[in-house]
Amino acid sequence: KQKQILLIPDLRSGPYNWCKIGAKYNLRSVIFYPLIYREDFKVFLMLASSKVRAFTKEHLKLLDKMEPVFAATIESGYLWDKLKNLNANLEKRIKQRTFELQILYELSKKIGYTLSYNELFQLILRYLHRIVDYDVAASFLNIGKEYEFFIKKVRPLASKVKLEIKKEIINAFCQLSDIPVEEERLNIKTFKAKNYNPRAPSIKNLASSFTVPLIVNKKTIGMIFVGKEEESFFSEEQIRILYTLANQASISIQRLQSLLAKEQTRVETAIESMREGVILLDKTRHITAINPRARELLPFLTSTDKDVYREFGGVKIEDIIRLTKAGRHQEIVIQGPPKRIVEVTASFFGKDEGVVVVVDDVTEEREAQRRIEQQERLATIGQLAGGIAHDFNNLLTSIIGFAQLGLMKLGTAHPLRKDLEIIISQGQRASELIRQILDFSRRSITEKKPLNLSSFLKEIMKLLRRTLPENILIHWEIQPEDHTVLADPTHIQQLIMNLATNARDAMPNGGTLIFHLKK
Repeated sequence: KQKQILLIPDLRSGPYNWCKIGAKYNLRSVIFYPLIYREDFKVFLMLASSKVRAFTKEHLKLLDKMEPVFAATIESGYLWDKLKNLNANLEKRIKQRTFELQILYELSKKIGYTLSYNELFQLILRYLHRIVDYDVAASFLNIGKEYEFFIKKVRPLASKVKLEIKKEIINAFCQLSDIPVEEERLNIKTFKAKNYNPRAPSIKNLASSFTVPLIVNKKTIGMIFVGKEEESFFSEEQIRILYTLANQASISIQRLQSLLAKEQTRVETAIESMREGVILLDKTRHITAINPRARELLPFLTSTDKDVYREFGGVKIEDIIRLTKAGRHQEIVIQGPPKRIVEVTASFFGKDEGVVVVVDDVTEEREAQRRIEQQERLATIGQLAGGIAHDFNNLLTSIIGFAQLGLMKLGTAHPLRKDLEIIISQGQRASELIRQILDFSRRSITEKKPLNLSSFLKEIMKLLRRTLPENILIHWEIQPEDHTVLADPTHIQQLIMNLATNARDAMPNGGTLIFHLKK
């Protein structure tokens, strides 16, 4: 400690410790000569002999002369070894840093194509594991009303540890963002690492853990967490990498937010003018987009205290999805007033289990269909009654005619005259009855209301094409004017059907039937 030369001529005459050493190694005299003495490096030269007084002052003088050479040689060797170690460590660090940069570069290319937060964080946790050898990692993201929480494990994870991870992440997020988290809405998705070992001992405690924030526009929107069972496992270099990866994730989240906002605008523009009501729900069944028609019908279809929609018209959305997959729709009757009939279909879209719900108010279509069916029935009855009436009228005309001829040939006092008068009277009554039956078959409830003849006639055309023979072509000439009238649709249809029936009878070999509509 005093950097002094120590010369012991006879170890046996020295202190007990020296005697003990001399006896053990059969030594009698020794020289300790300090060559280099620094805080980080100390070298001493020891010369020992089994002879008593083997070393003299001449030996010390010789050592004094050779001390610079010895020290320089040893110093060179020490520095050379140190340089080799530094080179090895530097090469190792360069390789590790190059590997890390390569991983981050691959990750940046992958996440540049992601279109969902789910896919984004699965990629981040997967590539993070290639750089940091964690036992468990997690990510949390809060975007508006939507939460994303993922846990990735390399071994079975104890429930207690899972709850601790959740608590640590949520507490850190709330402290940094000053935003409360509705934990009942959290849906934690756990998935396994590529090297997951189900037979390995479960993770029961995390002695090392670290959490870094995800920051977008100076606001904390999420957290990334890594944990390990070993104590003091994560180095400063690994923590720096974790911050770099978190920064890269934040940039990708910002890009994804911009893309999703543009997509949201595009979708809203696309559904805005649709005749049907369209509702887009995310995986938590919150509305992400809705058009005016759906906004009008939604209060009649569901009522909820929270902004969550899991059923429509008392029917669970999962049941509606199953019906839609089977090619059917869910019919819901809204008692009103006014009474409405809507058809609801639903199906999944995207990768995040979102749902698109289409609500179609078919009240007018059903009413038009009912009228057309009624009119078709009336037309069928009218045609049948017309045919029967025609035949009966022919028969009655003959009966009444011949009875009248017979009556003209008989005298006023003839006994058969009264019988013929009864025949004529009953025949006329029968003719009147036939006319009543025909009128009844064509009769419907009179209900005058504004009726657009243009659209109404187009619907009637479908019925006529099914009713008239194929050798009769139907052509419409409708002037581009407002053809709204106050009329009973049933009577108008009867009128057109009668015109078409008469035209059909006038063209037994076929032809072209032209309808003109103008003021």
